[in-house]
Amino acid sequence: MDCTQCKMQLTMHARFCPTCGTATPSSAYPPSLLSPTQPLSSEPAIEDRQPPVPSTIHAKPEKSPARSGRRAGCVLASLTTFILLLILASAGWVFVARPYIHELVQNRLSQAMAETVEQIPPQAAVLLPAGKRLIIQENTITDLVAANLTPRNSLQNLTTHVSTSAVRLEFQLFGMPNAISVVPTVQNGQLVTRNVTVEGIVALILSSEELTDLLDKHLRDAQTRINHSVQSVQLKDQQMEVVLGP
Repeated sequence: MDCTQCKMQLTMHARFCPTCGTATPSSAYPPSLLSPTQPLSSEPAIEDRQPPVPSTIHAKPEKSPARSGRRAGCVLASLTTFILLLILASAGWVFVARPYIHELVQNRLSQAMAETVEQIPPQAAVLLPAGKRLIIQENTITDLVAANLTPRNSLQNLTTHVSTSAVRLEFQLFGMPNAISVVPTVQNGQLVTRNVTVEGIVALILSSEELTDLLDKHLRDAQTRINHSVQSVQLKDQQMEVVLGP
C-alpha cells in the first residue's frame, strides 16, 4: 500500500506514513483490529463465572467405645443391685416376716375354731344318741365361725359353700381374698380332713399340711365334746350329713 500524500510505500498495518506523517486510511487496519465489539475470548467473563458448590457429605458419627462400655457397665450394675435386693427381700420374708405372720394367722384361725367348738353344749352327749343323723347346713358353719370373729380380727367375711365334692371356706385375710377347700372323711371313727387346698396369700403363710393338722385337731376336740364316734359323713349340695356312732 502507498501513502496517499507522498506516494511512499507503507508497511503492512502502518498507521502513519514514515515520510510525511500522513495517517493511513482506515481500510489499512485489518477487520480484527477495527471491531471493538468482537470478543477476544470464548470464555465467559470473570464476573459471570459461578463458583463451584462443594458437595456436603454428612459422615455418620462413630460410637465411642468408651461410652458404650460405660452404658454396659451401668446396666450390669443395675441388674446386680436388683438381684441383691430380691435375695434380701426373700431372706427377710423367710426369716422375719413369714414366721411372724404364720404365727399370727395360725393363732387367729385356731382361736376362731376353738371358740366354735366351745359353743357345743355339754349336754350334746346325752341329747345326741348313737345313730343320730346330723344335717349341717353350709350357713350354719358360716354363722358358727363368723360369730367368733371380732372386728379386730384380720380374718373376716367368711362364707361356706358345701358341694358333693368338697367344703369350701372363703374369707378375707388382711383385706385380701382367700379360700380353703377340704374333703371330710371318717377314719377309725374319727372325722378328719383330706385333700386340703389353700388359695390366696394364706398359701404363703400356712401349708396344706399345717392346715390339715389344725383342722383335725379341732375336729377331735369337737368329737370329744359330743362324746361320740362318727360312722359316716356324706356331702350334699349346701349341706353335710354326719351319722354318729356309739
